[in-house]
Amino acid sequence: MIVRLSLALMSVLVLAAIAPSILVAQEDGDLIRLQEYNIEMLNKLAKATVAIHCEIEGRKSTEPRIPRRGQMRRQQSGGSYFGSGVLISADGYVLTSTSVVPAKAKNIKVYFDDGTVKEADLVGVEERNNVALIKIDGSGMTHLKLGSSGDAKTGDVAFTLGNPYDCIMNDRQVAFSMGVISGIYRLRGDGDYSGRVIETDAALNSGSDGGPLVNAKGELIGLMNLSYSYTKWLNTAVPIDQIKLILEDIKDGSVIYPRYGLSIADETEPSGGVAVTKVSRGSPARNGGLRRGDIILEIDNLRINHPDELAEELTILPPGSELAFLIIRNEEEKIIKIISDKFVQKQEKKEPEPEPEPKVPGTIGLSISEDQGVLQVTKLIPGGAAEDAGIIAEDIIVEIDGNSVATLDDIAGILKDRFAGDKLTVVVERGGERKEIEITLKKKE
Repeated sequence: MIVRLSLALMSVLVLAAIAPSILVAQEDGDLIRLQEYNIEMLNKLAKATVAIHCEIEGRKSTEPRIPRRGQMRRQQSGGSYFGSGVLISADGYVLTSTSVVPAKAKNIKVYFDDGTVKEADLVGVEERNNVALIKIDGSGMTHLKLGSSGDAKTGDVAFTLGNPYDCIMNDRQVAFSMGVISGIYRLRGDGDYSGRVIETDAALNSGSDGGPLVNAKGELIGLMNLSYSYTKWLNTAVPIDQIKLILEDIKDGSVIYPRYGLSIADETEPSGGVAVTKVSRGSPARNGGLRRGDIILEIDNLRINHPDELAEELTILPPGSELAFLIIRNEEEKIIKIISDKFVQKQEKKEPEPEPEPKVPGTIGLSISEDQGVLQVTKLIPGGAAEDAGIIAEDIIVEIDGNSVATLDDIAGILKDRFAGDKLTVVVERGGERKEIEITLKKKE
């Protein structure tokens, strides 16, 4: 009996071992179609994926914020950054990460896999989402459609593209990897980002920062970054829905804050947690189900022991984040979910100062004779500055702007640095009396 069972078991194992080979043979056409699909996706997506280089004055070169698995340090000259980006519009808007293009970046260059290089301007950054927006000149450019990260699920197919180890510039080749979404969760206090991420097992390497995470439809659903977590080993991306919420505000140069529409008590409740004192109508908090008098115990599994902890937690999250609140209402615990909105502080756009008109030398509009220290007006130019001010022939010029004058050189020295429109105070003697006359210089016709 034991022998017969062993033989039966062996038969099952042999069939299990050869079944994949049979399956592959039967579905060879499917594998070829999958391969063709992957190549088609690469050709489509690569045209919208770029390499980015920039500089920061007075800063040392960067490297991935968290070394992993022997990643190469970024061997760049002092103050230089590099990474990946993705075109999101036909007229040249490019999304990337602040780890690639920081807030004070300059000399930004964008490289395509066909060898094209374009100068870029920094449009703006949003620090909570770690996202930067730059702009290159162009029209009709291949770009990715912004998808919905809210529709993404664990197990979905995902593609990553990027510029690891500067492969776009060095090899004219966009790195491409296929995998799945391996998780969607919240990071907190682990690296320099706090918020929800989409995790994927599709490969990334140093320089892939700022590259696209793409779904099976070829839509952009996240912006990649290598170093969001000290403890998570797979790659993560900022959900595109959070970025879409603030994209137009970045273009406007606005300052963006998360908005919840709630107020909290200044002190912790005796039994723990923080009480809600106000919930605004139409606010994210109200729409999510939060009510005045609720006591907040946790946010995304973080125990709230003090109002300051709650305030900090709500402040660091990017606008558009989904939060799970554990509350007590009527002595009953319940979980409610809130998606934060945004508060936008518009930056006043200053009108450019008009260019000042070029200064032209000014003339007083008269002729003067010099005789033993006496300077007498001999002729006036019709419509000139002196005639308009009331100077007459035979006036004797005594002072100009508080300076005594006795020679023509004295007058020339005063007038050499004066321009049309400047005013002079001239003292003249006329009929034995002194008169003070203001003259506005005119340009020489």
